[in-house]
Amino acid sequence: MMRSWRRLASGVAVGVLGVLLWAFVIEPSRLVACQDSIQVEGLPPMSVVLLSDIHAGCHFVDEEKIRKVVRWSNRQEPDLVVLLGDYVTEDRLGSPIPPEQTARWLGELRASSGVFAVLGNHDWWHDGERVRHAFEDAGIPVWEGESRLVEIRGQRVRILGVPDYASRYRYIPAALAQTPEDAPVLALTHSPDSFPRMPNRVRLLLAGHTHGGQVKLPVVGPLGVPSMYGARYLRGHVVERGRHLYVTSGLGMSVLPVRLGVPPEMVLLRVNL
Repeated sequence: MMRSWRRLASGVAVGVLGVLLWAFVIEPSRLVACQDSIQVEGLPPMSVVLLSDIHAGCHFVDEEKIRKVVRWSNRQEPDLVVLLGDYVTEDRLGSPIPPEQTARWLGELRASSGVFAVLGNHDWWHDGERVRHAFEDAGIPVWEGESRLVEIRGQRVRILGVPDYASRYRYIPAALAQTPEDAPVLALTHSPDSFPRMPNRVRLLLAGHTHGGQVKLPVVGPLGVPSMYGARYLRGHVVERGRHLYVTSGLGMSVLPVRLGVPPEMVLLRVNL
């Protein structure tokens, strides 16, 4: 009987160590290229690369990984690249990289109709204006409540940068009110919690922030989601009342240097293709 218990205890210990190794080392160091296709009425055909929650300098997100992401994105030859916020990290998660350096690396991204960015809650908590200037100096427009008409495959689309719900909530109504109704709207934001507030003219909202829960257990699901809606907007394609949302679980980590069941991802989204 004692030997059986010892074997059981040894098996459990090995299993726990294996899960910890996977969660703290193997999965965070991975980089998964995801492709998805959705149909959205009113938007032209387009291919969009979504990159979010880079948290440059957190464990396993260094210059080599960021450059690898850039090379992959450029090989896709997308119509658009959208950067969806949280480019910075905290000291406890690794060795923070200055936003100016991260912006220079991401400044090598290429897309036929443009590369555009919004800021996330961590960017604003760090120094939002500094992050914004860093990206604009690298040639990447940062749209904080701003919109522009962009031509994609011969058709005009208005791209709107929606302020982050978690850190810039009070600026969202003004951003939506000032958006002309001269073309269908593709909106970019950090947190998907603004999705229920989107008017019908916003055909598609692209977001990050959730990290897909960062730790997602079989049967149990995600242990925690930084959203007032829980797992409702956890990851992927969501359709509500005819409006579309797509959420990427991103590349980096926050709070703890761990990922389990939600590997770092870069997304190629095909819309109406």
